[in-house]
Amino acid sequence: MDRKQIGECIGAKIRMERKNRKLTQMELAEMADTSIQHISLLECGIRLPSVVTLMNLIAILGIDFNETMQEFLPESCTVRNNYKKFCDLGKQLDDDSLIHVNFLLENLNKSNS
Repeated sequence: MDRKQIGECIGAKIRMERKNRKLTQMELAEMADTSIQHISLLECGIRLPSVVTLMNLIAILGIDFNETMQEFLPESCTVRNNYKKFCDLGKQLDDDSLIHVNFLLENLNKSNS
């Protein structure tokens, strides 16, 4: 699954959960402290959310993050096998630490582009 397909899947999941909760894009944007344009771009799969934005949307929409991410990772993937450990570690971090992790991941992503 490439970056475009992942963006489309994440966007479709956000849109579906938002509609299930009968929220408008504007309402979700306000709750997530972002713009309606950003929500629209995410839902269309044009942009991928940052880790912080994704975690925020997951919390707001009550999405099962582990279940959702398993859809994107093949059975044999090492990342999938270590994913639960990573999630458990993330639960132990405070907000400041999560911001630093997000910064590192975004910069790693930029250097790999």
